[in-house]
Amino acid sequence: SKFVASNLPRLLKYARDEEGAKMGVVYENSPHRGLFILAAHFGLLPISRWSPAGWWMLLLSALTFGGLYLLIRRRLNGYTGDCLGATFLLCEVVSYLAIWIFIL
Repeated sequence: SKFVASNLPRLLKYARDEEGAKMGVVYENSPHRGLFILAAHFGLLPISRWSPAGWWMLLLSALTFGGLYLLIRRRLNGYTGDCLGATFLLCEVVSYLAIWIFIL
């Protein structure tokens, strides 16, 4: 869930400009590609060990992320810190539900 949610800054720009940001900081538009590869490696490696339950978890988390991405892009045309937090939490809850449903 953290890996999936961490891709939001890669796909969207920061929603506010420098004058509108709380701390006067505007974040980099696209984080370094090496960080993405490292996050993918450590995010997907444990899932590959869980066979079907892990892959269902990844699929449902990715679908949740896709829906939130479209909503955030349409409403704000960029991300904020609240959007990142909500995306992470919702993807995490969906991941846990997917594992719980698969185990039952």
